[in-house]
Amino acid sequence: MTHKINGNTTYFTFYFSYYFSVASMFSLFSVYLGDSLKLSNAQVGIIVSILSIASIFMQPFWGIASDITKKTKRILLLAIMVSIITSIVFLFITSFTALFINFLIMSLFYSAIIPLSDTMTLNFVNKYHTSSFSTIRAFGSIGYAIGALLIGFITQYYGIRWIFIIFSFFMLITLFFTLNLQDSVSSKKTHYKKDFKSLLKIPNYWILVLFVFIFIGTLYGSGTYLNLYIKHRYGSLWIIGVIYFLMAGIEMPVMLSYNRLIKKLNPWTVMLICSLLSALRLFGLSLDSSLIVFIIICITQSIILGLTFPNLLHIIHQLVPSGILSTSVTLYTAIGFNLSRLFLGIFAGYLSDTYGYQQMFQFYSIVSVLAIIISGYLIVANRKVKV
Repeated sequence: MTHKINGNTTYFTFYFSYYFSVASMFSLFSVYLGDSLKLSNAQVGIIVSILSIASIFMQPFWGIASDITKKTKRILLLAIMVSIITSIVFLFITSFTALFINFLIMSLFYSAIIPLSDTMTLNFVNKYHTSSFSTIRAFGSIGYAIGALLIGFITQYYGIRWIFIIFSFFMLITLFFTLNLQDSVSSKKTHYKKDFKSLLKIPNYWILVLFVFIFIGTLYGSGTYLNLYIKHRYGSLWIIGVIYFLMAGIEMPVMLSYNRLIKKLNPWTVMLICSLLSALRLFGLSLDSSLIVFIIICITQSIILGLTFPNLLHIIHQLVPSGILSTSVTLYTAIGFNLSRLFLGIFAGYLSDTYGYQQMFQFYSIVSVLAIIISGYLIVANRKVKV
């Protein structure tokens, strides 16, 4: 029993320190690039999108490498070490080319951390049954919330370059706790070509992927420049920290309440509500409003995503057979999340450079109406299907 309790503590602290480091760097990374290094928004979009591109190709690669070598923990340790080294390198480079190459190297390895650590955690939970994945993951949300709040105040008084110092320090702590994680690999093999052919026979799945592409693309693509917009509008970094603290603090309770909500509402209806809220939020960001109203508009993203993530997985689980579930999730993540953030993120940079932040948010609120239309269609198409 002592081993199991100590194991839980290891996973709790791993997720806390890892997501603390994520918040400390990535909540202000675009601000550092645009405000401190004076890159254009288009250039910021290109650099930030590298992680999405790397994730599309490298996450399957790291999964296969883990299965072949049976050395999941060693690969995870390597990914964390490279992330630490490349984060420190950011302190010494300023040119667009150097930033691009360094973040590319970082992204190739960083993209392995979440899928490999989540796999190891799920295997641990299934083996010992001393905790649930959602409980362990909740410590990540706590770490992210505290990290976002503290980094806002630290950078406000000591300079924004501290995002890389804090990131590398807490990733070093993460590295230490990784040493105590239980190594594990999945014995299940996925046949992507065969599964893809099966998915072609499920048209509503591909319509759902299109919905996710537009929904996530407009939300995250515009969100790439939200911190720059906040800095431009209010001139303060601590406000960004407060907003991200509130967002992380709200998202987890909303996510945990999803199971109760889905007993009262059809998941397709939840999807429509979230798409409506997202369009209204984007339009709200384009308006001139007081700081309090602006913060409320920003943190509605936590409600939207807190419901959307479990809801989409719930829908996919019902749309596709269990035998091809892994491939369906991989494809919807690659297309709906990574590709959408790549293309719509870069385009948002062009729009904000050319027309301004508010016009960019307004345009994306109009584009997001397409997601509302698609979700309405899916409600009609699946009204006889019990999900």
